[in-house]
Amino acid sequence: MLDTPFEIISSVIVWIACAIAMALGGRPERIGAAAIWLAWLLSVLTQGRSVSGFLDPQYAWIYIDGALFLALTWLALRSGRKWPTPAAACQALMLGTHVAMGFDLAIRAYAYLTAIAIWSLGVLIALVVGVFTEAEAERRRVLQAQAGTRDTPA
Repeated sequence: MLDTPFEIISSVIVWIACAIAMALGGRPERIGAAAIWLAWLLSVLTQGRSVSGFLDPQYAWIYIDGALFLALTWLALRSGRKWPTPAAACQALMLGTHVAMGFDLAIRAYAYLTAIAIWSLGVLIALVVGVFTEAEAERRRVLQAQAGTRDTPA
């Protein structure tokens, strides 16, 4: 639980990305950030709880990552936003990493954790890019609405 510099830095990145989404994002971004933050918290709380540490798949993480995948997929289907699709895709790749570890225990812990970190970063990048993309789109809508009200006679 947050024992290494990598774990601390990656946790700070999660917190920053989720804070940006909460502060600047719309409702879908806030829902996504809350789901990502909850998954992060549950992952930290269940990290390395298996008897063999990271030599076996983190079974609790499979459920946590599966739930986050479902949440991101739901957002992709229901929100009309573009960012949840690549986020859900990265999350699916993370689930694939868990499955690969389950089928082939010759995968070393370092490779397992590195792959999970890469896919997690992909989810966070999609979220933050989505926040700024949606903020720009909203700014354009507001400017167009203001321009439209100025053009109409009183």
